[in-house]
Amino acid sequence: MSLKSKLLASLLLLLAVLGSGIAFIQQTVVIPKVESFEIDALREDLERIKDGLDRELTHMHRMATDWAQWDDTYDFVVSRTPEYVESALGGDAMEQLSMDMLLITQDEKLVTYQSTQALSSLREPLVSTLLRGPESRLLNEGGQGLVATPAGVMLVAANPILTTEGEGPSRGTLYFGQMIDADLTKQLRPPQIRSILLRLDPNPPRPDEIKLLPGSDSVSKTWVRLINDPGRSLQIELQQARPFLDSMRAYTYYIMGTIFVLGILGSVVTYILLKHYLLSPIERLQHNMQNFSVSHSLADIATTKSSDEIGQLTRSFKEMATRISDNHTSMLHRQEKLKEQSLTDPLTRLGNRRYLESRLKQPEFAKKHAYIATFSTDLDHFKQVNDRYGHDNGDTVLREFAEVLQGCCRDDDCVARVGGEEFTAVCGISSIRDASEIAERIRARTEQKGFVEGKINLTCSVGFIVIPGHELDTDLETWSRVMKVADLALYEAKESGRNRWVGWRNPLHAEKTIEALPASAEELRQAVRAEALVSIN
Repeated sequence: MSLKSKLLASLLLLLAVLGSGIAFIQQTVVIPKVESFEIDALREDLERIKDGLDRELTHMHRMATDWAQWDDTYDFVVSRTPEYVESALGGDAMEQLSMDMLLITQDEKLVTYQSTQALSSLREPLVSTLLRGPESRLLNEGGQGLVATPAGVMLVAANPILTTEGEGPSRGTLYFGQMIDADLTKQLRPPQIRSILLRLDPNPPRPDEIKLLPGSDSVSKTWVRLINDPGRSLQIELQQARPFLDSMRAYTYYIMGTIFVLGILGSVVTYILLKHYLLSPIERLQHNMQNFSVSHSLADIATTKSSDEIGQLTRSFKEMATRISDNHTSMLHRQEKLKEQSLTDPLTRLGNRRYLESRLKQPEFAKKHAYIATFSTDLDHFKQVNDRYGHDNGDTVLREFAEVLQGCCRDDDCVARVGGEEFTAVCGISSIRDASEIAERIRARTEQKGFVEGKINLTCSVGFIVIPGHELDTDLETWSRVMKVADLALYEAKESGRNRWVGWRNPLHAEKTIEALPASAEELRQAVRAEALVSIN
């Protein structure tokens, strides 16, 4: 996996962690906190409904006080004149008062009962409930509260009947009642509440219940005590949306989207900066290293002016590459020198036997010439030179003889010192006569040469064999047989009196010379007798 891919994967992982962190915070911190706010708000809504009931009861009680401390009402309890009923309670007076019932009693006995059409049939149960129930004493003393009736739950407020100055004694009690119906429920419902339900619950009051439904709704309930029936209660149920949740979700999605956009922009900017300041220099450094590993050229290493760690690393690499390049060049020079030393005779600076073999292995060496003449030569009586003149002079003689051989051969011929005073030369020629001319030139120049500044006169013997170039290949075993015959020819020259040359070739009618090459002096004599080899004169 490349460094660039790792960087992209890291940035994507960072975005994933960022998104997961936002989602985790939303679920574990934001939503619980919002739910806590919602529950507090729903409790406030329930309290607002109960406060509305209390305000309505307070309003009713104020009206009951006004009517009970009215002289006309005070006189009516005694006189019970129909004019009071007709003038004060006749017509649509109950609707104008927004009351469902008005009840006046004296000594717990009914004086008058006025109600709406819906409660006219419930006169006796209502009177019995109010006058003889456990709440009658509280109401007689001017109380107020919620009362369970056969028609449902009623708001009831009462006040003793007194004079206008509020003086006694009391002549009875005046009651106002208002049923909890749809109109009152609508009046109590705040605008933000979807629906409100007030109903009689067969159970006593209990703690508030608030349920946040999985969707976007909530249900909250509370219970209000009834003054005449502790075993039952008024249940207030509110159903409404969850505006906090919707706002929180919208706000959270906005925040998440903003953070993700900023995260993506930040990741892009971070990637561009890291690519410019980190990845690109590393890639260039890697490219430089790859090029240098192939070419070993310092020109392939780009320079940098950066002063950061990458720039320092690049300069350190270039310094290291410079040392490696210098060492590599030095090593190549040493290798060339060692190779040259391994292929060169240190005394004469001619090639040695290893050099000779390496040249003979080259396929184009023999194939490009019509004939190949292989010469084997050495100095006559060279041992006497060392004995008489010393080895230093003997070495000088060998070096000068090597120069003679090189002068008798062309530049592309192979001349080598193969041992002591023995030398071998392999020359490409165009005719058999060229071989005898080279051999004679070697012999004559050696004889005419005054070695060691003319102090020593020497002769040499030369033996050679001429073979068509197309018969030779790179097989060293074949060349070994060829040079063996050249050595046998040299021995023949020495046995014939030295300072001469002896050469062999195949007869004109022979198809292949290689097959007739002898491996010993006896085989050479047999080959000559059989005319497998012919002497060159």
